[in-house]
Amino acid sequence: MKSAIHTLTKHPDIYLGNAADAAQSPIERLPLGVKALDAALAGGIPSAGLSRIRCHQGSGELQLLHPVFAAQRNTGKKVIWLYRHQSINPVWLAKHKLLTDSWLLSPANEQDALWACEQCIRSQACSLIVYSYASLNAKAARRLQVLSKQYQCLLLNIDYNLQTFMSLPVNVDCELYYKDTQWYITLHRVVGSWPKSDIPICNPLPASNDAIITAMRETQSASVSTLTGS
Repeated sequence: MKSAIHTLTKHPDIYLGNAADAAQSPIERLPLGVKALDAALAGGIPSAGLSRIRCHQGSGELQLLHPVFAAQRNTGKKVIWLYRHQSINPVWLAKHKLLTDSWLLSPANEQDALWACEQCIRSQACSLIVYSYASLNAKAARRLQVLSKQYQCLLLNIDYNLQTFMSLPVNVDCELYYKDTQWYITLHRVVGSWPKSDIPICNPLPASNDAIITAMRETQSASVSTLTGS
């Protein structure tokens, strides 16, 4: 009887709520390298299960998550991108040595994307899946959360739809945004910790244009020198 119950609780369609989280204590976490943010995350993003980041496209979300990607490079497994082709920068992938370890899948619709995501998790060929299609609903998120925990896979949902907000059964639910010349993250949900608003991000997100600014200053200085005859 005990064995039958254990098998039933492992079924990916059954969500165990807080009991599932407690069973995995302590939780292995992947730090993001931002002191205040990692402290609010109780050490970082859990290395298995579903986490969501909400943001506008081009907000430097992949740069923020770079330490998570770097941690996957030595696993011997692939990074799966269930993404739109136009949203992935191959130069960024190559720069961070992710190009050869990445597989890009672009299903025709959300239903096919969810099916592909589940199959990738079950295959155990990947340690990280980045999913960005239409916003996940609670049912899909619950299924992916349980499945990714069961197979010890990190699933990152990057949600570019900021028009609606639905609470989901995820490990981390956060929002990246720009306000008053500063980038912030608000944590709506963190397993093992408390929500926290307006955490300032010290790193320049997206990457700064210091090189361009320096080049423009040098050009301006050269023009002034020419005009003054110096």
